[in-house]
Amino acid sequence: MTQSDTLLDRLWASDAPPARDPAFVIAVMERTARASAAREWLNLGLATLAGGALAWAGAPILSDVASRATGGLDSPQLVMASVIVASLAGLYALAGGARELGFGLRD
Repeated sequence: MTQSDTLLDRLWASDAPPARDPAFVIAVMERTARASAAREWLNLGLATLAGGALAWAGAPILSDVASRATGGLDSPQLVMASVIVASLAGLYALAGGARELGFGLRD
């Protein structure tokens, strides 16, 4: 190589992009995190709608079962409380809470 070639090589090497661009890496990570969060919110919303529809459709049956279980005491509050607790437990499980608690669910 001639001296001019080595000078040109050094000049071009000084303008080379870095091996790793932190701003690009962060931008890509942010974009994938936003897409993942949007999918999770969509799934959670659909599960909530499905749970609400099931609760609405099953309310008469659950009211009858609760009335018989409490000895004829008509308690719609008991039914609604049990539906709310069951819905929240289902949503928590769908959102990955069971995995965080270590109930044996694995990816």
